[in-house]
Amino acid sequence: MRSISKSFLNDIISKYSNDECVIHITDTASKILASSDKSRIGGVSNTALYINKVQRATSMANLDDTKAKFSSVYGVPVYADDELYGTVIVRGQAKTASEIGEKIKTAIETIIAYEKYTNADADHKDMITSLALRIINGDTDREELYSDMYKLDMDPELLRCVIYIKLSYRQNNYFNIKLNLGYSSGIEQFKSRFIEKLSANLYFNSQDIVFMYDYDTALIIKSFIPGPDLSRIYRSLDRICESVAADCSDFKSVGFKIACGSIYASLDDVPKSFREAEELINIGLRSKKDTDIFLPENMLFESLSYYMNSQIKNKIILSTISSLTKKDGHMASDIIDCAEAYVDSCMNVTETAKITGLHRNTINSRLDKLRQMTGLDPSKSFRDAFIIKETAVYIRQNTEES
Repeated sequence: MRSISKSFLNDIISKYSNDECVIHITDTASKILASSDKSRIGGVSNTALYINKVQRATSMANLDDTKAKFSSVYGVPVYADDELYGTVIVRGQAKTASEIGEKIKTAIETIIAYEKYTNADADHKDMITSLALRIINGDTDREELYSDMYKLDMDPELLRCVIYIKLSYRQNNYFNIKLNLGYSSGIEQFKSRFIEKLSANLYFNSQDIVFMYDYDTALIIKSFIPGPDLSRIYRSLDRICESVAADCSDFKSVGFKIACGSIYASLDDVPKSFREAEELINIGLRSKKDTDIFLPENMLFESLSYYMNSQIKNKIILSTISSLTKKDGHMASDIIDCAEAYVDSCMNVTETAKITGLHRNTINSRLDKLRQMTGLDPSKSFRDAFIIKETAVYIRQNTEES
């Protein structure tokens, strides 16, 4: 009897055994694995030898004179997917013996089928995760990669991109207790539920792969059907990221940040999409961007600052920062923060006041100080406004949080 624990067999015998019957459950060699008669466990059942030979349910008169009160012996083989797993033998009254035998047989076959399904599902998920890692890492054996995808009913010719989810486990009582005791089961259970939730997203299908890449990173390799209008696909990708963020928000025990790479037509370029998404996450975190989704359009200034030409950085940005630094070495952060809010408000003092909570006179005063210290006037020059915005972003990216 494979795949079934003896504790389960003992539990099922306890459920159905009584003074009116004796129950044995054997393996394919007719060895008794569990029995209501504990003295028989480990021995061989002659009835089971017969049932295993004929491989069909059989009722027989009980010829054992020492157990005359049991008028019948019922034996039935246990099968799953046409494979013999053992037998169930019940001694008792004819009708009772056959009823109990069939119930136990059905229960065992059901649990065997469930475990087979569970194991097959786990194996399938392992294969998918292994495939995803090979794609992300740029598996050089293209022919083998394509072959494995076909075996999993996946189309290697679809457009694909990577959606990157960075998780931060919040300090709560549940995780703290688990971690303090040295157990990781709480985190592992969370990861399993998290991936299951994301996989059920209405925008995902059998061609998409959702998996944990490492301890705090989940990845989605999203597929798209090729079309003439790539911009339309990118717009749908934005909506998908918003839907993924909504799924992530259901888990209050973690914070998250989401970014995606470019959409590519070749599997060879999926690692590039992964690196793009990973870098966008890093830029967003470094810039202390107050959003959960880092998209190129809302990370424009942050990306420009991150990839800034060294000559522009040294000659313009660092020069501006130097001009805003007071004699005591402290940055005039109140001035640059106010100026950035003014630029973000399209040089509208009223809107700046709403954003900052500052009085109009205070805003005008700080803008005057900005002009005196740096010579920049965002109200009269787009160039000056751009320099102010990039300076503010650069300061955030290069200032460690206290």
